[in-house]
Amino acid sequence: MIYAKPCFGNYISFLAALVVGASSCVGHVSYFALTSSTLGEVFSMLGDGNTVVIAITFHLRNSL
Repeated sequence: MIYAKPCFGNYISFLAALVVGASSCVGHVSYFALTSSTLGEVFSMLGDGNTVVIAITFHLRNSL
């Protein structure tokens, strides 16, 4: 948000950064939900995509 601070000041640049961060979080959560439910359909041990196995799998994938 380099352009927001000189143009609009501290408050608007903070809000712009907050919106970017929030939308990134929503995007990651929706990606996780879509991928885990798809993997749950392919591999029966993963269940509906909301099991402990899928959570550990995604945690390990993100740690690498």
